Amino acid sequence: MKSKTHVRHIVLFKFKDNVSSEDVDQIVEAFTCLPKQIISIIGFESGINISPEKLNQGFTHGFVLTFATHESRDAYLVDPCHVEFTKLLDGKLEQALVFDFEVEN
Repeated sequence: MKSKTHVRHIVLFKFKDNVSSEDVDQIVEAFTCLPKQIISIIGFESGINISPEKLNQGFTHGFVLTFATHESRDAYLVDPCHVEFTKLLDGKLEQALVFDFEVEN
């Protein structure tokens, strides 16, 4: 019997140096609210880098979203709430990294 899989969607942000802590807080709060607005998100975690390895390359904030299927992840990407959230990022990110993978349920 084949194992059921979920999709993990990892997002890392590296903010521009001139972005205020208030703007960062607003973005984090808005991202944290997405699971309440988008039904396809079945799991959500976030945090600030605390690794002592110093390999984060300037990325400071990480978010892990879980979706039941590839299709539910794809629906999230075009959901109006997600699209509206991404507008908050305009001009504030030095870089973003997105990495998706499957995990067994």
